[in-house]
Amino acid sequence: MAERCDLPLIVLDDLYWRDGPIPSEHEWAIKHGSLIAMDRWIIDGDYRAVAPARIARSDNVVWIDPPLLRRWWQILVRSRRGYPAGLWDCLRWTTRYRRHGGPETAAALANAPNDVAVHHLRTRRAQQRFLAQIAS
Repeated sequence: MAERCDLPLIVLDDLYWRDGPIPSEHEWAIKHGSLIAMDRWIIDGDYRAVAPARIARSDNVVWIDPPLLRRWWQILVRSRRGYPAGLWDCLRWTTRYRRHGGPETAAALANAPNDVAVHHLRTRRAQQRFLAQIAS
């Protein structure tokens, strides 16, 4: 998507887990604030503690929300590629997402400013259709 839109891609997980020691909540809020202060970007990641500020600076939010088995598979693939976050922590987090994180994300997006377009994509097919729309 970043390539098609000619926008810089910021991967929050890489900055949080790989960019030195894990930041404190305060340090993360400052770093996140500097990221969203840029004029144009695509941000990959959730981090709900700082999401309201990111949503307020967005014109579009694409919430990719795949089924649990797909999320588990993606976590396993990332783990095999050397992703530094703990495998069991990631699996536990994503297992609880439908009951905890998902409703929090939905509430944050429901409170998004009116000029923010929200795209909630649950399947690969929906993602492909969305990409096809922005490609044209």
